[in-house]
Amino acid sequence: MVVIFIYILMKANPKNKNWQGLIIERGQLVTSLDSICHDTRFTKQVVRTCLKRLKSTQEITIKTTHRYSVINNTYQTYSKETNTVNNTDNNTPLTHEQHTTNTPLTLTNNVNKSNKVNKENKKQAPPSIKKEVFDNVFLEQKEIDSLIVKYGETDTQKMFEKLSNYKTQEGKQYKSDYGAINNWVVKWLAKEKQTTQTPNLTPKTDTKEQANNQPTPKNYNVYSF
Repeated sequence: MVVIFIYILMKANPKNKNWQGLIIERGQLVTSLDSICHDTRFTKQVVRTCLKRLKSTQEITIKTTHRYSVINNTYQTYSKETNTVNNTDNNTPLTHEQHTTNTPLTLTNNVNKSNKVNKENKKQAPPSIKKEVFDNVFLEQKEIDSLIVKYGETDTQKMFEKLSNYKTQEGKQYKSDYGAINNWVVKWLAKEKQTTQTPNLTPKTDTKEQANNQPTPKNYNVYSF
């Protein structure tokens, strides 16, 4: 029965057409018992039995004339009606859904373009160049100028030297030498200045005090001989 049903599905008209002045609709098949037996190589009794069962299950309907039979495939007719209803119901939501989906997509594309431009600008920006101001001490020119303005050229050179010696002795590396100078080298310089400054312990004396402190000359008697 399955083979006969598949045969009808494959042979049925995919769309309406005119045959000998008759309109054969989609899902219908104009055939005869002999044609089905010839194509399927089943006996007439087997074909009749299969067609009868398909009619009983309402898979097909058969309209018979003295020359031919028109088999109506109810499965394809039902599919046609279902597709028509589904397409009608789905057209409006689909348009709204497409619009809703396309709107975020447009915004996402704009954001991606903006991010791409920002990345390209960052790539095109010239990298900051650091100079080796002392052995193993690297700073940008603007950092050097800032230190000189704050502490003067002499103290700035002392801080460069201190940081260089520390990094060499300890094997220390900083992400920013400028940050290290502002963090602890400046404090070291302040303590160093306090240590090296020695107060003058000799008090100053006025001229009058010096005159008063001078010893009084002794009086000697002069004798004549």
